[in-house]
Amino acid sequence: MMFNRRMMLENNTIRILDHENDRTLLKVHSDTFAGLDLRKKILRRAQLNDAEMDFVNLEGANLFYAHLQGALLAHCNLKNVNFKKAVADQADFSDSDLRGANFEGAYLEHARFVNADLRGVNFKGAYLGNVDFEGAKMKGANLENIRLI
Repeated sequence: MMFNRRMMLENNTIRILDHENDRTLLKVHSDTFAGLDLRKKILRRAQLNDAEMDFVNLEGANLFYAHLQGALLAHCNLKNVNFKKAVADQADFSDSDLRGANFEGAYLEHARFVNADLRGVNFKGAYLGNVDFEGAKMKGANLENIRLI
């Protein structure tokens, strides 16, 4: 079964679209998306630039190739989230639990991971220029072939 879903942020509204059946699956309108529960959601290619999503639960979600430039994802449960090839420059993941997350090939220039739990995170091949890891727990993080741009 092929799913053609896309998540978009526009005019303070998050919409999850099913393009195959041309319908909206979920629509949430807010000035902030703090505390939203999106566990295990498939959010590939989500357009979430500048989204205020602090305290969100995205555990096990798939954000493959998501656009998160300038997004606030502080104080979040981001365990085992797939951020592979995500574009998250200037995103703020401070104080979040990212254990087991996958950032393989992600673009993270100027991202903030201050006091984040990054144990076991995969940064293989990620672009990490000017990233702030102050106070982060990084035991077991994979930094193989990272690019410091």
